[in-house]
Amino acid sequence: MSSYPGILPAWIDFGVDQPHPEPLSFHAGDSLQWERDFEKYPASAGWTLQYVLNNQANRIVVSSGDITTGNGSDEGSSDGFFISIPNTETLGWAPGNYLWLAVLTNSGLGQRFTGAAGRVQILADILDASAPVDTRSQTEIALENVKAMLAGRANDGVQEYKIGDRELRRYSMSELLKLKSYYEAEVKRERQKRGEYEEPDTVAFHAGWGING
Repeated sequence: MSSYPGILPAWIDFGVDQPHPEPLSFHAGDSLQWERDFEKYPASAGWTLQYVLNNQANRIVVSSGDITTGNGSDEGSSDGFFISIPNTETLGWAPGNYLWLAVLTNSGLGQRFTGAAGRVQILADILDASAPVDTRSQTEIALENVKAMLAGRANDGVQEYKIGDRELRRYSMSELLKLKSYYEAEVKRERQKRGEYEEPDTVAFHAGWGING
């Protein structure tokens, strides 16, 4: 019996804000390693682990050879799993945001359960790219297009860019300003989540210091 597809149980680790050893983001072409333990599904009892990543355009199944029993720091352990994915494998993974599932199977018992789930962002590999790569997120693209409209420098492609079911050319100035505020906040949130540096919104100084401190 499987717990997926269907509604995931409430105890499943789901979402990028919850702690789990799986990466939140990485670049295609990176080597990946982590350890995983499932108390209810120990490898010593015949459970095997599989990972699958999926979005609207791509589906990625991690090779079974990348998942071994035990872990990297305690080779004597037989209950956990050690995941080591070579860069030659991730090099072919398409950039994008994915849902991942960690699925436990026991062929002897005829059972399968989803042990964990979450979200991961695969970033473009710019090291081995043969041409410049657009590394902007969809949110960043939307923000730049809205800014171009407000500045009066939008080309036909930008004017025809759709947010929702409407082209940008169909939005009023007040609506574009609201979109700008919304996407600025979303872009800042994305960059903070990726750990990128953010300039402070305000500058504070002591009243007695003067301009030069």
